Amino acid sequence: MIASVKMLAKYIARRIAKHAKEVHDAKVAKQLKRINPAGLLKLTEIKKQRKSIAGNLLL
Repeated sequence: MIASVKMLAKYIARRIAKHAKEVHDAKVAKQLKRINPAGLLKLTEIKKQRKSIAGNLLL
């Protein structure tokens, strides 16, 4: 009986892990759909500008 309980616990743990992975993958896919490429480019440019300004202040 102990062996079957261990097997059941392993099965449940695998199912929980599989479900958690599916939920995580769904969340990531949803977030990736919302990313705006134009906004990403603008954000990159802003970060570059801030980096160069910070570099000039250190000189």
